[in-house]
Amino acid sequence: ERVCDCFGGGRGEMVLKHVAMLAAGVAAAGGALALWNAVLSELAKRRLRVGVRMVEAPLPEGGKVKMAVYEAGEGEYTVVLDAGLGMSALSWSWVMEEVAKKSRVIAFDRPGLGASPPPPKGKGGGGG
Repeated sequence: ERVCDCFGGGRGEMVLKHVAMLAAGVAAAGGALALWNAVLSELAKRRLRVGVRMVEAPLPEGGKVKMAVYEAGEGEYTVVLDAGLGMSALSWSWVMEEVAKKSRVIAFDRPGLGASPPPPKGKGGGGG
C-alpha cells in the first residue's frame, strides 16, 4: 500500500534516481576540484617565486588564526587576491606573476586551506 504518491504514477522513484545521480555528479566535481587545486598549487610553487610568510589575524570572537600570505612585486599600489571555491592562493600564480611586474601583489590562504593551518576548533575557517 502506498502512503503517498506525491509525484503520481511511480515518478517518485524516477525523481529519486535523478537526485541520486545529481548528488553523485556534485561529489565527483568536488573531488575533481580538490585534485585540480592540488595540481595547480604544485605547479605554481615550482613556477612562481614569491615570498610566503605566516601571519596571525585576530578573530572577532577572540583568539587568533594563522594564515599563509604570499607576496611579490613592488609598486605604488598593492593588489590583494582572494581565492574562491576553497582554492589555494596559489591558484592566482599566473595573475600574481603579471601583476608583480608593476605593483605589489598579495594573496593569502584562508585558514584550513593551502598552506594555512586549520583554525582553532569552532573558530571559522576557509571556504568563503
